[in-house]
Amino acid sequence: MSMLVVLLVTYILFLLAVYVLLVRAFKGSRFYRQVLAMKQLLAKAPVDIKSKRDIRKYRKIRPYIKPLRKKLLVITLVHSALFLMVYASSLLMALFLSGIFETFYVESPIGIPLLSAFNPESGHFVIPVYVIVILALTGSLYVFMREARVE
Repeated sequence: MSMLVVLLVTYILFLLAVYVLLVRAFKGSRFYRQVLAMKQLLAKAPVDIKSKRDIRKYRKIRPYIKPLRKKLLVITLVHSALFLMVYASSLLMALFLSGIFETFYVESPIGIPLLSAFNPESGHFVIPVYVIVILALTGSLYVFMREARVE
């Protein structure tokens, strides 16, 4: 395995650890706790309004619906911004490291279907560095989705 690939994957894993720490710090904030409390309050709202009691419950909860939507949108945007920062910085690091190693391709004995080309001279597959970055971040998308979930 090339030193370039090792450095890229290590850097991406480091960025993911930073992302998880930032998201967990955000989840510990007062704003996030308020949103969770509001969401739990709205979970008690009647789904089908069948009686006057349900109408009264709904009227008590109705003023909280719009602010909750806005706050959930803010939380989604914060998570997306953090993930995009991780993605953009990993692409920039790939560009930087590729410039240092003076190669934008990595030779590998294992090919990636539709994303690599076979080089008959060396007998190896040629994989662009950016494909490795995309695959590493796609594999780490699970971490993003798990951390971004509002319980």
